[in-house]
Amino acid sequence: MFFLTLAFILGILDGLWLPPRTRRWPYKVLVGQVLARVVWCGVLGILAGQLGVWVIEVAFLFGLGRQVLFIPAALFAVLSVWWLVQRGRLRWRSSTAAGNGSSTLTAVVRVSPSLMAALILAMTTWEVRQAALTLLCFAFGALPFEVARTLAPEMLPFTWRRPLAASASAGVKLFAGVVLAAAGWGYDVFTGRALGDDLDHLGHSVSRDESVIALGAQVPDVTFMGLDGKAVRLSDYRGQVVVLVAVGTRCPCVEAYRARLNALATEYASRQVVFIGFNPNANESLAEIIARQKAKPFVFPVVVDTHQAATDALGATCMTECFLVDAQGRLQYHGRIDDNTYHPERVTAHLLREALNAVLDGQPVQALCRPAIGCAIVRRKPGSG
Repeated sequence: MFFLTLAFILGILDGLWLPPRTRRWPYKVLVGQVLARVVWCGVLGILAGQLGVWVIEVAFLFGLGRQVLFIPAALFAVLSVWWLVQRGRLRWRSSTAAGNGSSTLTAVVRVSPSLMAALILAMTTWEVRQAALTLLCFAFGALPFEVARTLAPEMLPFTWRRPLAASASAGVKLFAGVVLAAAGWGYDVFTGRALGDDLDHLGHSVSRDESVIALGAQVPDVTFMGLDGKAVRLSDYRGQVVVLVAVGTRCPCVEAYRARLNALATEYASRQVVFIGFNPNANESLAEIIARQKAKPFVFPVVVDTHQAATDALGATCMTECFLVDAQGRLQYHGRIDDNTYHPERVTAHLLREALNAVLDGQPVQALCRPAIGCAIVRRKPGSG
């Protein structure tokens, strides 16, 4: 939400930066300009989101973790300085041909420091849909000024707003850079506290505070499809403790937890605990899931929730969200694995481990169920198969 708001502010500043029109334009040009800006920014957001997914995966493959946030933080700093240096030299370019709409296209596709900053914001969300929303917020921030300049150019004669908008934009970029740099170090500038990765304002999704299935209630006999195409039912493991974990092939949170999940599964296998990783994402094919399991395997079975029926029954919303089911099929714990996704050395609460030990020892679970944080589960479109 923080980044969406920031992108909206950047859009407003971008709209204020432009000088007023010299003439009133027809409504069809206005509509074309508005639609073109929205479509253009939406497409840029989708591309930025996909690029962000690739960047974060490469970063984790090289062991960079959250330090990858230093890259956009540095880019924000560079953009801010460049904006201040160049603000007096930038010129508005438009066609002199009346009514041909070429000025509209220039207004939409021009590359401004604010647009570049919004693109960087979109990349740091690491979610394609969230990235598209970020760029759309930027577009809608500038639209009122586009409309006003087109309908009534004489109403925006203020000459002081351009340097003011430039200075404000530079400040916003520097502030965003500080937020990202602090997040890379593991600190939240809004609360002043050290954090694990509790950064839902940086684009991750947060699971529900309360499970859809009440703690102690029977879990429905959900069914998955194994990577070999055979059905895998929760009831197949009745009499054993089962840990269901939502996993995906593109989520950095899953990569950060891979080694810890493998260690937990190996440690508790001798105590008849079964770990199952279920993939509920509509945008990840079976071939992609199989390839990922071969390249970077979990030591426990990975299954596919092909129609997201199990996801709906469990009420799962994000990656690494886990559900601990006892030998009688009752839910005993729901939420996070531990309290620090990206920095194992900073973990202070081993939530899933504590819950497992309590269930295996026949004791009430004392571990506080805490919302999981991770990439949002990609849902299927209504009516899709």
